[in-house]
Amino acid sequence: MTALIAKLRRRSSVELATLAAALTMRVCALVLLRVVSFGTLQKWAASAARACSRHATGDTNCDRVVAWAVATAAVVLPVENSCLHDALAAQWLLTACGRPSTIRFGVSRNGVHALRAHAWVESNGGVIVGAANARAVDVLE
Repeated sequence: MTALIAKLRRRSSVELATLAAALTMRVCALVLLRVVSFGTLQKWAASAARACSRHATGDTNCDRVVAWAVATAAVVLPVENSCLHDALAAQWLLTACGRPSTIRFGVSRNGVHALRAHAWVESNGGVIVGAANARAVDVLE
């Protein structure tokens, strides 16, 4: 824990604010996915993110900061870790930065009958969150 605090002290105020937002977004995704449909959640989030994006600074490091904040939030929060929660938080934060992004979904077979699913976020022609497992699945179009 002391090492984490030391690492956080070296981060800028923008990075720390983005981390706080990522922690909030992951908790919201965790809770709301259990009580509302995915479509409803996306509509609510898009509205909230558009409202936030009116105040966006257009930071050129937004992709990097969001990727770091989402990855750090996944480690810090003592709750279930899911690629879908990461992807939702990243997309919402990128939208708030004024950056268009897309959540991609993919599946692969594990054994005879088991399916493994993965979600990741793409923006500006690259994978922002979830790149490691994105290559191991077939993309759903």
